[in-house]
Amino acid sequence: MMNDMNVSLPKALEDGAAQERLETLLLEGLESGDPVLVTPDFWKQLWERVDTGKTEKHSR
Repeated sequence: MMNDMNVSLPKALEDGAAQERLETLLLEGLESGDPVLVTPDFWKQLWERVDTGKTEKHSR
């Protein structure tokens, strides 16, 4: 199931080249694999991974 999404661009992205680049990146994301259900638990696990990566990077 595909839902529509409207995105308001900041003024800096309203020029044609930036908008085209953004559209390209969004389409790449849509075609990058199976969808992921984003739940509060998903965000918790993601931030735990980010925090672990920060800790490992700073301990080197």
